[in-house]
Amino acid sequence: MWAIALSTLLFALMHPTLAQLPSAIIFSALFGFAFYKTKSIGLTIVLHFVANTSSLLIKYWLLS
Repeated sequence: MWAIALSTLLFALMHPTLAQLPSAIIFSALFGFAFYKTKSIGLTIVLHFVANTSSLLIKYWLLS
């Protein structure tokens, strides 16, 4: 659990804007827990890809 907390903090620091901070913390904790349960870095990469893609699509829909 300490590793998940530390990686969540480091991940949040890589996304320093206030708009990104809440989702970065939540998603990072979920990604860390997913890795802890599955031991699959591939799954966390796919989850990160899906999170980023869905964010882009939502922004696109809101701005169009």
